[in-house]
Amino acid sequence: MNQQEKFLKDYLAQYEPMPEIVSILEDIQEYKAKEWYERKTTLLSQWDSSNAEEIVLSIFACILDQESMILQAMVGRLHHKIKIGSQIDKFEILADIIGICVNNGLLNLTHTQGDYLRVSTDFIINEKMPQQESHVTYFGRLQPVEGNRSEEYGDIILGCPMNRHNDFIRLDHINRVNQIQYSLNQRIVDGYLEVPKHELATQEQQKQWDKYVTESEEKYADILSNGNRYYIPNYVDYRGRTYALSYYHSPQGSAYKKAIIDLYNKEIMEGF
Repeated sequence: MNQQEKFLKDYLAQYEPMPEIVSILEDIQEYKAKEWYERKTTLLSQWDSSNAEEIVLSIFACILDQESMILQAMVGRLHHKIKIGSQIDKFEILADIIGICVNNGLLNLTHTQGDYLRVSTDFIINEKMPQQESHVTYFGRLQPVEGNRSEEYGDIILGCPMNRHNDFIRLDHINRVNQIQYSLNQRIVDGYLEVPKHELATQEQQKQWDKYVTESEEKYADILSNGNRYYIPNYVDYRGRTYALSYYHSPQGSAYKKAIIDLYNKEIMEGF
């Protein structure tokens, strides 16, 4: 369990069991034992559901933290909780469990523009959820990557597990670009506001944008107050293409994100 899931488990333990969660866990066992068509019945017989309560808490914690979330994004974020081998099977079972949560009133499911399904909840908790730091700023020199998976940075190859392998990739290139020291252009940060690339058509989109801008500004302030020098870890996709893994300040981001980034070590170029 991550920090938020542990917090939610401890928080709920102070009270009587939520009837919605009790019913969900009962329905999950019925779902697993039910006679479906042959492939699904076989699949569910192979699924180890011993962590069903953890899965439900993970779903609930995720939506309490995000307030609302596209169904596909939730499945992509939490499918690793399903104890079965195939990636596709993980997606299928988790989507079914989310459906069970909806049927029991723990979650809501609504259609959005573009035929997406958005998950939300009517429940709130009286204490602030701890924030998961998913976009860390690295102020210290990055440790060399010695294989296709790193203890510190996880899988170096991006994408789903089917893309990952132990064959040759240019680790020397990754380690070189990981040693580049960046800083922020404070003139741009202080003098210009970041604006969305596309029109924000709904209140939800405006709310998400405002949240993103606020979080970005907090990251900029953190960097500037820590000597204005930081590093960005780099990863590759299955083709070997390099990506800078930095959400709020990336040389591969929007025009604004590119404009605020400088090299920490600067030299004056002459002769042009």
